[in-house]
This record gives sequence, structure tokens and C-alpha cells, in this order.
Amino acid sequence: INLMVAELAKDLLEQSGARILLTRDHNAPVTDIRPEDLMPVAEQEMARRGPNPSEASIRSLANLLFYRVAELQARATALEDQKIHLALSIHFNALPEFSGTQRLSDEPEHLHFLVNGSYLPSELALDNVRFELVQRLVQRYDRVEIPVAERFARVFSERTELPAFSYSGPNARPVGDSGYVWARNLLANRIFPCPVIYLEPYAMNGRRTYHRLAAGDFEGTRMIEGRQEVSIFQEYAEMIRDSLVAYFYGLLEYDSRR
Repeated sequence: INLMVAELAKDLLEQSGARILLTRDHNAPVTDIRPEDLMPVAEQEMARRGPNPSEASIRSLANLLFYRVAELQARATALEDQKIHLALSIHFNALPEFSGTQRLSDEPEHLHFLVNGSYLPSELALDNVRFELVQRLVQRYDRVEIPVAERFARVFSERTELPAFSYSGPNARPVGDSGYVWARNLLANRIFPCPVIYLEPYAMNGRRTYHRLAAGDFEGTRMIEGRQEVSIFQEYAEMIRDSLVAYFYGLLEYDSRR
């Protein structure tokens, strides 16, 4: 579903004059590494954490290293020789999971955006993290990330009417004025060679969003959960286009019907 949004947004942005590069253009990993390749590393790390690690815990860590480290490093490498002004990490968020058989939530959905920052002491103890932080500070990527994220916040909040999500732990801090933008130290927004914004709208397991996703992409409107809805994929892509066009052209508002 993220790739569908990215492809739709790419078409809309190219029609608006932008040059777009997708870090992947098909539904498969970019990296050639697979979880099985990372089992020895995972086993060594689990043994360091405590004696007699279980096979399940080793495999779980190998999977984590695959999709959270190897895959993101491969995407960062693909951008190294490109002149990238901005990278968008497109996501659908989720509400807390429930135990038992309940799959969908009727809790209010929310919206937020992430930029780089809010480094924890344990993260700053690592040489590579300190080095990557200094690189980003020297490049002054925050001068792009925060104002662009604020423009996303304005467009997305007005269009979706979703409230802002708030973090309660020490790993994130609010930035900007909207209440929708937070700083977090994540791998992609630390190692990508350009400003990076994470987009976190909707909730995949929210009842309304789930049924909108299940309806797929379509033209016009359909009755979904008692409301006339447009395609959530088109809506998401259009909000990306409108946010970026408004920001880069210095517009307070952007009407896609122009």
C-alpha cells in the first residue's frame, strides 16, 4: 500500500514539474541480503545479551536486522550519487493492537510527521551515530525538514481532519508550531544523504481506514462505512503533491483544480 501511494504521488508530482526517484519500483526488497544471511550475526548478538538464546529470539533479531537495517542501508546507498533535495518515507500508521480476536479499532485515528533529532544518550554513545549526527548538523537539513513537515501538517490535517499524535516517551520531542511534527532519531532519517520526512497518517487497523484500504484504488466516490469516500490512495498522493507544490512555490494554499 505504501508503494501504491508512492507511484500515484510520483505521477502527480511529475505532472507538476518535479523529478522523482523511487527507492524501489516493485514489491520486493532492495537489498540482496535476506534474514538467513543475518542469522550468524543475530546469534552472536543474542549470545552477548545473555546465555542460551532461543532459536526464535535469534530468528526474530535476524528478521529485524533485515528489514530495519539492511534494507534501509540499501536504499540509502541507492541515493548516494543522486542530487536529492528531499526524501519522503511513506507510511500508514496503526493504533495499539488488541489481545484476543479483536482486529479493528474504533479508537480515534491520528496523524504526525517525523524529522531527525531527539538523540538518546545510549545512541550518542555509538561512534557511527555521533558521526552521522554531525554530518546532518553541518548540512543543516533541519532548515528544510521542519518547514516542509509543517506544510505537510497543514495540508494533511485540513484534508483528513485527523488530530495530532503525541509521544509520551523520551525518544521524541515536538518541533515546529503545528503540534503534528516530532523529532526522532531513526535510521533512514539519519543515514539518507538528504533531508528526510516520515509521513505517518491514518491507522491501518482503524475501522474506517481498514475498509478504505480494502476497497482499493478507484475513481470518484464510494459508500464506505456509511460515508461517501474517495480512494484513500488517491487522497494520500494528492495531499503529498499539494503539500510540496505549496511549499516549493511559496503558496499559503494550493488548489489542485487550478
